[in-house]
Amino acid sequence: MRRPPKFLGFTVSFFTVAIFWVNHHHFFSRITHTDWKLLWANNLLLFFLAIVPFTTAVLGDHLDSSVAAFLYALNLGLAAASFTLMGFYVFFVGNLVPPAIPQAERRREWRRSWVGTLSYLAAAAVAFVWVPISLVVFAVIPLVFVVPNLLRGDEADA
Repeated sequence: MRRPPKFLGFTVSFFTVAIFWVNHHHFFSRITHTDWKLLWANNLLLFFLAIVPFTTAVLGDHLDSSVAAFLYALNLGLAAASFTLMGFYVFFVGNLVPPAIPQAERRREWRRSWVGTLSYLAAAAVAFVWVPISLVVFAVIPLVFVVPNLLRGDEADA
């Protein structure tokens, strides 16, 4: 299998982290206040995003390896899961968004966050079946989240 340049893998990973960053900014711009539980959940997300350069390098060095694809997918799946955890806490436990935001909208946004989590975890499992499918998933998932959809009624993006 001819290897694409490592720069391509870096670019996809950078784009993925950038999308996390844009959605993170959008997410926090809607929060009315924070507390220590949210800050620690946010640190969990930061931890998994800080590992992305390492798992990207492993995947770049072993592009046809099931283990490398699994590690990369698991890394991003755990990052997405930590974002989902933050959403659950913000929307339902800590009530850190304006009360005017209906519960139905909070549930819709929280369900949407599961798309990334489950897709990356599925890509991790598929890596042991056929690595190229996982690679395609890595490129496609970020496109679902390229434009933040959080709390759609508010068009005043900061």
